[in-house]
Amino acid sequence: MSSLTPTFHARAERIHREHEVIEQTLADLELNLERMTTHPENGEPAGMVCRSGRELAKVLPPHCKREEEDLHDVVADVSPQLQEFTRLMKEQHQTLMARLNEFVAVLQTFESNPGAPGGREMLIQEGKSLVRDIRRHVATEETELKGFL
Repeated sequence: MSSLTPTFHARAERIHREHEVIEQTLADLELNLERMTTHPENGEPAGMVCRSGRELAKVLPPHCKREEEDLHDVVADVSPQLQEFTRLMKEQHQTLMARLNEFVAVLQTFESNPGAPGGREMLIQEGKSLVRDIRRHVATEETELKGFL
């Protein structure tokens, strides 16, 4: 555990703060996806969904990279169980990045043609699913790595 230096703890704290920012972005996205469902005549929630989606696409990839390098690679050396856990989290990162890219593509299609048949519904469905999965992933990391974050 000699690798758990003050620098490591500062980086782990940064990861935790980034989780909080991601969680707020997810909450905003979820709220506006719900508003798109309940108030389809109002265009404002769709604009907010697009804004939150772009923000998520901006912050999540570098966060995952930083998390893997600054947190996962270090705690993996602590125990075989943490090594397996961080391996699974890295796999989930890859899956979540692919899903995020798919959501961004749906978002861009919606932005370019908001009246396209099924576009609104697909954006809502993909967005809600992505929010749920990222939220579950972050919660798992926060729980399992609580002593490090």
